[in-house]
Amino acid sequence: NAAPVSKTYLAPAGGEFGFVNALAIDGTNLYLLDNGTGLIPDLGAVNVYPLGSLTSNTAISPLAATRTVTGNATLLNRPSGLAVDGTAIYVANSLGNDVLVFALAATGNAAPTRRIAGASTALNGPASVAVDASRIYVLNALSSRVTTYALGASGDAAPASTVGSSSLTPGAFFVAVDATHLYIGDQGDLFTVPVPAVFSFPKATNNTSATPSATISGPTALNALNSLFVLAPPGTAAPSLTASGGSTTFTAGAGAVSADAALPLTAVPATLATATIQLTTG
Repeated sequence: NAAPVSKTYLAPAGGEFGFVNALAIDGTNLYLLDNGTGLIPDLGAVNVYPLGSLTSNTAISPLAATRTVTGNATLLNRPSGLAVDGTAIYVANSLGNDVLVFALAATGNAAPTRRIAGASTALNGPASVAVDASRIYVLNALSSRVTTYALGASGDAAPASTVGSSSLTPGAFFVAVDATHLYIGDQGDLFTVPVPAVFSFPKATNNTSATPSATISGPTALNALNSLFVLAPPGTAAPSLTASGGSTTFTAGAGAVSADAALPLTAVPATLATATIQLTTG
């Protein structure tokens, strides 16, 4: 129950937020993706805030974006995924069924420098995007698959690889990567599998029927340090960790856990609402 270091109220450069649904950071800025208000012609925006300005303020005096990428030339159309690296802003553009790439310093009604789109791309409702030094990873919500592309891909580029699994549900909606694995966040399907989960796959996977190397079930999140945070309501048993070595649960604060290791079956104490593990898949 730690208090935040600061609490910053944000505002776009002009007007009002519609539906903020993604954020990304680099060493300098916070990038906030707005899906749009639902009113024509406001179809989406990327708002940028200096990290050094994220200090406590009030809702009456919110911090305004120093720049905003929005307008017809941007081709933004209900975007839902956002990533940045040292050179570019990457947007999973849901209703456009494409991935838009903007210069890192883009502002205003800026056209994308590149656009991945077309039948060969296999894009199908892109909902989330992640990048590393060599590839772009896109979670396609309508196919529950991740398609990857060369970092410099443009136009009707075929995927470099495709990851799918029978473990995934129509609720698969988020992708993240680290040095060795990609992680798919699945909200669950209310009709079949109502429990959210995070599935991991080696980056080299190119299989639409792949078996996850590890699965974390229960309300989860993945942070930039590749720690999986599993939330368990007080008084309930710990969520389960399913790995290639079997199914087990974990002890809160148990530290590094091998994907194939078995830990003692231990319930989360009734006084503890959050359990943390570090997932290591070497």
